[in-house]
Amino acid sequence: MPTKSQHTFVRILIATLASCALVSTILIAYKTDFHTIIKTIAWLLLAPIGWFVYQRNAWRETCVVILTYVVVTGFLIEVPRKPILHEMIRNLYFHVPMWFAMISVLTTSFVFSIRYLRNSRLNDDIAASQLASIGVALGVLGYITGAVWGNYTWDGVPLLEPRLVSAAAALLLYFAYFVLRMSMDDDKAKMRLAAIYNVFSFPTFIVLIYILPRLVENSLHPDLGGNDSFGAYDKEESGDAINDNMKLVFYPAIIGWTLLSFWIASLGIRAKKLFAKHHGLD
Repeated sequence: MPTKSQHTFVRILIATLASCALVSTILIAYKTDFHTIIKTIAWLLLAPIGWFVYQRNAWRETCVVILTYVVVTGFLIEVPRKPILHEMIRNLYFHVPMWFAMISVLTTSFVFSIRYLRNSRLNDDIAASQLASIGVALGVLGYITGAVWGNYTWDGVPLLEPRLVSAAAALLLYFAYFVLRMSMDDDKAKMRLAAIYNVFSFPTFIVLIYILPRLVENSLHPDLGGNDSFGAYDKEESGDAINDNMKLVFYPAIIGWTLLSFWIASLGIRAKKLFAKHHGLD
């Protein structure tokens, strides 16, 4: 029988190979002149690799390997020398992936709230609330990193910058979700009302984050108000020497932060389930 340390070594090996496959695929897609068919095949191969990682329960090790790669490579890899941004452009590896991870966990929270309304199972409510809390934490971190980034890039953050205003309003929606949960003593009523609130607040959250900011014309944020998108950052004015370098870190960062978010949420869900079981609430 394989020992526990041997199982751990196998999972780390699988995680390392899967991470290498991810980076290699991005390298093939953006840094080579291979035919489109080859690039498409490389992307498609990531699906069975991801499924194998999940089946072998190596996704946590994969998260650690990817984020280690992101942190180390993110500070060492060459980046475009853009006016004003300079080295601050590296914040792209942290600020934006946090928002991608936030959307992922809040979407999953939304699904669990729907499941609770259908089945009234305590575990679904626990999952929905824990995922929502991680989503809000990521939202706050994303807001802070964005505000600090904007403060240096824009020489001070405008009070009515549309992206920041809409993000603050979106986060307040979920602050209200937790206030609602804490303000009620009846557990059944609390869980049902919280699930209903979550189902209606999530679409509003998406509108505030993605739709409303795009309806304004006076935003300084990239990809808003006629400004260049983040994709334009990864170019060099004088040649193609470092085109798409940032994608080698940015895309793994999205996956790494998302895996970390679900990992933390899963720990909270397990703790809540044990608490409920210990007190006979299940």
